[in-house]
Amino acid sequence: MGARAVVVQDITRHQEERALTMGATAFVVDTDEPVAASDRALGGKADIVFECVGLPGLIAQAVAQVRVKGTVLILGLCTRPDSFVPFVALSKEVRLVTSAFFRRQEYEAALDMLDAGEAAPRLLVTDTVGLDAVPGTFEALKRRTHQCKVLIAP
Repeated sequence: MGARAVVVQDITRHQEERALTMGATAFVVDTDEPVAASDRALGGKADIVFECVGLPGLIAQAVAQVRVKGTVLILGLCTRPDSFVPFVALSKEVRLVTSAFFRRQEYEAALDMLDAGEAAPRLLVTDTVGLDAVPGTFEALKRRTHQCKVLIAP
């Protein structure tokens, strides 16, 4: 959608190949200095940071990684208390945006992209399992595995 650089950040390298295959321009392993590592990968602060995990501390990290007047899109569903220093976001004039549900126009835009071949979602699908394998698959997904998205084929 026009981004010149897309940096994916994770705590391990197990999804690095998938991210790069799907169009990421860099992959950063979350180290003791995740903000500095992402800045180096981008050559500066990001215009937009997507927080997709939902763990405490990641909103503050996203605010640190975004440029002045940039946007932090909070998509991770954090169900535990979290805090950040509002002054840090305020002093950078960061725009915080949240989303939990979709509107019809967003589905239409996604379907249009898929129809035009602009996205390759099949690269996310790592396995298809029958109903009998569902319990074991869920248990495996609780641990770090090679899986990304698993389809269930009854």
